[in-house]
Amino acid sequence: CSEAEQTRRCLARDGMTAEKLAALRARQMPDARKRALADFVIDTDHASKTPGRAQLAAVIEQLEERAPAAVRRGAPNWPRGGTR
Repeated sequence: CSEAEQTRRCLARDGMTAEKLAALRARQMPDARKRALADFVIDTDHASKTPGRAQLAAVIEQLEERAPAAVRRGAPNWPRGGTR
């Protein structure tokens, strides 16, 4: 989500202040760098959750396509007790 939306969400949490948020951000990798390194980015900057859910479904589909056949069958030992 946008920095403005992230700020709004963070400051809505109990005990969070602008100063605490600034300190957290100072210790984190910049968002642009995280996005550049990510395999997938899901945009959550919407009033409705529908776009994010659609993006998540597409990511899951891509991951399932990449997964070994045993995982797609729900193998009990890969990686943590199967997939479904």
